[in-house]
Amino acid sequence: RIEHENYTDVIDMDKERITPISKNAYAVLDGWVREEIPELVNNVLSLPWL
Repeated sequence: RIEHENYTDVIDMDKERITPISKNAYAVLDGWVREEIPELVNNVLSLPWL
């Protein structure tokens, strides 16, 4: 299932092109998302208002 902004859909893995990634690549991406995205959001919210 994919949920992004106004887009929600269920992927049919028999019809859609799915590219499997290695466990190592998944771990790198997962770590980046968990560590960097919250920091980015915090930095944006900390910007001074004009």
